[in-house]
Amino acid sequence: MVAAMRRARGVQAAAMLACAIAGCASAASRTPAPMARPMMVEVPVLHETPCPVPALDDPALPVAALKPGSAPGDTMRAYAASIVILKGAVRQRDALLAGCASGGKQQLEQFR
Repeated sequence: MVAAMRRARGVQAAAMLACAIAGCASAASRTPAPMARPMMVEVPVLHETPCPVPALDDPALPVAALKPGSAPGDTMRAYAASIVILKGAVRQRDALLAGCASGGKQQLEQFR
């Protein structure tokens, strides 16, 4: 009798498991599975763009043409001319950098 009861419980458990699986399967067929849909999102991102600054050549300085036996007047004139050339090179460099700096500010204001 105990063996018959154990067999009956095993059959009942199997029947309940089959009903549970059938119930889950029928519920899945009624509701469609969620589908992944691609979505495009545009988000402004601030990034620093390096300014394309051209490479500046080293200016030719009159001081380089001086020789050890050059006259003092020639040496003074060569140094004065070199200073004028170097100041011009600094102004040229500053103008290029200022152009890059103003472009960066315009880019920053674009995202505000």
